[in-house]
Amino acid sequence: MARTLILTLLALTLASCAAEPVPPKDNTPSHPTNALWMVLVYLDGDNNLEADALKDFNEIEAASALTNTNIIVLVLFDRVYGYSIADGDWTGTRLYQAVYQNDTPDNTIVSLRLSGMGLSAAGDSDELNMGDPGTLARFVDWANANYNTQYTFLVLWNHGDGWEWNTNLNTLGVAYDDTSGDDFIGNNQFAPALAGKGIDVIGFDACLMGMLETAYDLKDAADYMVASADLEPNGGWKYDDWLDRFDQNPTPSNLCYSLVMSYSNTWKDLQYTTLAAYDLRQVTNVFAKFEAYVSDLIAATNLWINPTHTNIPTAMITTLTGTVEQYYYQAYGGYIHLDLYDLAQNYPLPSSTDLMSAIDSMVMAHYQNPLGDIFAGNPRSHGIALYLGTFYQIRSPYGKLHLYDDLDYTYGGVGNFLSGSLWDDYLRALYVFPHFMWIGAGTTNKSLALHTYDYYQILVTNTGTLSLTLDVPPSCDDSLFLYHGDIFSANRVGSSEAIGYGVDETIIIDATNTGWYMIEVLRYAGTNVSEEYQLNISGSAGIY
Repeated sequence: MARTLILTLLALTLASCAAEPVPPKDNTPSHPTNALWMVLVYLDGDNNLEADALKDFNEIEAASALTNTNIIVLVLFDRVYGYSIADGDWTGTRLYQAVYQNDTPDNTIVSLRLSGMGLSAAGDSDELNMGDPGTLARFVDWANANYNTQYTFLVLWNHGDGWEWNTNLNTLGVAYDDTSGDDFIGNNQFAPALAGKGIDVIGFDACLMGMLETAYDLKDAADYMVASADLEPNGGWKYDDWLDRFDQNPTPSNLCYSLVMSYSNTWKDLQYTTLAAYDLRQVTNVFAKFEAYVSDLIAATNLWINPTHTNIPTAMITTLTGTVEQYYYQAYGGYIHLDLYDLAQNYPLPSSTDLMSAIDSMVMAHYQNPLGDIFAGNPRSHGIALYLGTFYQIRSPYGKLHLYDDLDYTYGGVGNFLSGSLWDDYLRALYVFPHFMWIGAGTTNKSLALHTYDYYQILVTNTGTLSLTLDVPPSCDDSLFLYHGDIFSANRVGSSEAIGYGVDETIIIDATNTGWYMIEVLRYAGTNVSEEYQLNISGSAGIY
């Protein structure tokens, strides 16, 4: 199967890690503690990925790289009851130094179990919360105190959610721990937990973490990052393959190259797969060029209020969601990430060229499968994503998608990226502007299919009365609703649902608030749905 691998290998230099106070060493069994590289795997199987975690642990043990002194692999492994009975069906948290096994992987762990971090080397009563950033910090501190290596690679293994999800308006992240109440490490938490700990490379064997927001927040915690901008298959990285590739030339650049090449070979038949490695030392430059691009976007908002009622934001959203590479398809509602390079290229502004050039310098190695389209594949991926927004369906299954005001992203200011970027300000403006047909005072005629809705928006600039009448055709039974601010039941300020064919609908309110009002027309019943209704808008309120 054909696939694309895009690689730009940079000259790499690594600063030595600053010395810091470290906790006392634990009384662990005798084992090698000196190597060129320390690979720390934060293996959170305390969820529905438990069986996959065991499989990946076996892949680590199958790496012949463990037989020499280049690489030491340490694994903090947490399990849960109910998803796998392999390896004795233990369910606590254990600490291991990986040991090579030449047998066929059978979900049995042969690695050396260690004591440390308050964990014993025997029994099954220890439990750590892998969703606590303090656990992650303690893992790295313990490894630094007990092992002497030149380089450190930290892998965070589990579910990943990118930067936002709208179910409970929570900012999400990685490392979900079922035993600890589904706790997780938030996107704004892993950078503070890892700062100053001498990590050279951070990898996310998790979905959707290859984002500018993630890279920017981690720029002071490591020099390099490896992550997928899209979903990852449950099998994730193939550990024995990339470890052995890396072992042939154990440099930071070859680590990045080995991971991307291994991933491309492993998942070449899945069209949505992608993986990239980023030089985090280039992120500040990308951020500056991105801010210039956003400034160009913000300058264009001056044209949004216009006498022709052209809905420019809606046209933009249509362009972005229809032509730009995306990493989460919003067909049934949900959040969407866009490829940042493809955004700059397909929505060109004066600053686009500089932004694309900066991204090229940051993305060291990149694989994307050329199969599929921008919705179900990654043919135009350049490896780095950006959060666009959350979508929901207005009257599913008959309605259309609508961009949602995502409060946590635009108002929460979570993390360094959102605290310092204009992007959330632009999205806030984009969310507040409705994405429907913009009309003014007067009449609008339109036919409407049975059990479907039409949506309109009007802009009230001065308070006063607002009068809506819907002339319903004789063969139909239509309803009329009015909202202020957004299409939510809590925002409804008027409704008319007279029963019967050909019965007109009327809403008259005192519009004490200016701003956007949304009109919803429902064709509830009808025998000749090709007949048009007539919507009339008038009143003493100022209607732009």
